Amino acid sequence: METAQASSSTPAPTEAIDEKAAKLELEAQELAKYNAYVDLNNALTGRLQDVLNDYFEEFGYEAKPVIDKYFSATMLSLSESGEKTMQTAFAAAADKPSFGKLDAQVSLLEPLLTELLAALAEAHEYYEIKGYVDDQFAGSKTMHTRIVKAAAAYEEASGEFFSLLGEMEDERTRNSLKEYKEKGQDLNYTVMLFLLDAEGLATEMDDQGILADNILELDMAKFKAKYAVLTEDLKLLMEYAADETRVVSEGFSSYSLEGYVDAAKKVKVSGAEIIERVNKKQRVDDFDLKSSFFRELESGTPENFSKSLSELIAQYNQLQ
Repeated sequence: METAQASSSTPAPTEAIDEKAAKLELEAQELAKYNAYVDLNNALTGRLQDVLNDYFEEFGYEAKPVIDKYFSATMLSLSESGEKTMQTAFAAAADKPSFGKLDAQVSLLEPLLTELLAALAEAHEYYEIKGYVDDQFAGSKTMHTRIVKAAAAYEEASGEFFSLLGEMEDERTRNSLKEYKEKGQDLNYTVMLFLLDAEGLATEMDDQGILADNILELDMAKFKAKYAVLTEDLKLLMEYAADETRVVSEGFSSYSLEGYVDAAKKVKVSGAEIIERVNKKQRVDDFDLKSSFFRELESGTPENFSKSLSELIAQYNQLQ
C-alpha cells in the first residue's frame, strides 16, 4: 500500500518541469521585489538624506527657519531616477509574493514621501528663482513649517521600513553564506563577509552614539576588536580575488571584483584613520562639524567611514 501510494504521488515529467518553472518564476519575482525595496532604501539613505541634511543645516530644525542677514543659498534636489526608484518600490508593494509587514510599511510610506518630496520640490524652486526677494521670506516660513512636519512623519515611518528590510536582509544573508560555505565558494563567501564586517563597524559606532562631534569618546576596545576581524577578512578577500581560476569559477567579472576590492581597501583605511585620530586625541575642527559634506571629507570620522561603506555597497551591488 505504501509503495502504491508513493508511485501514484510521483509527478509526471511534464508536471515536474512545470513545478520547477513555477518555482523559478516565483524566485525571480521575489528577487525583483526585494531589489526594488533595496533600491528604495538606498535612495532614502542616499540622495534624499543628502537633500534633507542640506536643507536643515541651512534653515535649522526649529519651528521657524533660521535666515542669515546675508542669506544666499540654493537647495539640493532629488534626481528623476531617484523618484522613479521610489515609484517602482511603491508599485512592488502590491505584487506577489507577499512580504507581509514590509509591504504594508512601504504602502504607508508612499503618501508621506509624496508629501515630503512635494514640499522639498516647492522649496527648491522658490530658492532657485530667489522668491524670497519678492516676498521678504514669507514663503520661506510657510514652506519650512510644511517641510518640518513632513520630515518628522517620514522619519518615523522610514525607521520601521529600514528595520523590517534589515531583518529580511539578515535572513537572506545567512542563507547565502550557508550556501556559499556548503558549495566551497570561498570568494563569494568572503566578499559578503567583508561587507558584513564593514557594516558591523558602522553599527558599533552608531550603537555608541559616536559622530565626528564626539569621536574621542569612542570605546576603542570594542571598535578595534571588530576592526581586527575586518582586517583579517580583507587579507582573505585579496588572496581569493588574486586567484584568476577561482574568480572565473565563482562567476565574477574581474573588472567589477577589482572595483569591490579597491572599495574594501578604502573602508579598511577609513577605519584605520579613526584609530589614528583617537590615538592622537585629535578633535574635529568646529568649522568641519557645521556641514555633513565636510564631516564626510574629514578623515578619521564616522561620517567618512559611512561614505566609504556606501561606496563599498555600491560596488557590491554591481557584482550581482
